[in-house]
Amino acid sequence: MVEYTVQGQFCDDCHRREAQDTWKCLVQVRQKARHKKTFFFLEQLIIKHNAHSKCVRIKTRPDGIDFYFATKSDGKRIVDFLNGTVALRHV
Repeated sequence: MVEYTVQGQFCDDCHRREAQDTWKCLVQVRQKARHKKTFFFLEQLIIKHNAHSKCVRIKTRPDGIDFYFATKSDGKRIVDFLNGTVALRHV
């Protein structure tokens, strides 16, 4: 007679997503205008080009969106994407 136990395991990316607050890079996208036309356009571009694929978490804010990434290089990649599509100030 053989007895075995099956234990589920997460890959590193899935484990970070389950942890819900494990991130190393935060990219905050804000728009200081009354209209949100540019922001909606940017949102469509991000979805179209799948620029959000490496995000660990995305939170909406009243004046923008916060993107959380597991590595700094993933955050830099989306900043470069944003810099190529819209006028922005990088701090």
